[in-house]
Amino acid sequence: MDEQFLEVTKLQIEFAVGIDAQGKPVTKKKTFSNTNNGVGGSALKRCADAIVSLQKHTAIGVKRLDTWGLES
Repeated sequence: MDEQFLEVTKLQIEFAVGIDAQGKPVTKKKTFSNTNNGVGGSALKRCADAIVSLQKHTAIGVKRLDTWGLES
């Protein structure tokens, strides 16, 4: 039977950094690797909130990026 296992967890925050010459919004994403795989969603959200509080740009999205491996 195939089993899946969590290999890597990353935290990604997307920031609104301005407007380009055509009037479209410009965003940048910052990804934080080496996140503990066992951390729950609420703990990651608190961490993201702390990081955002130190930034000058407004956060427009927070994601948890999990990479799963398959073992047969």
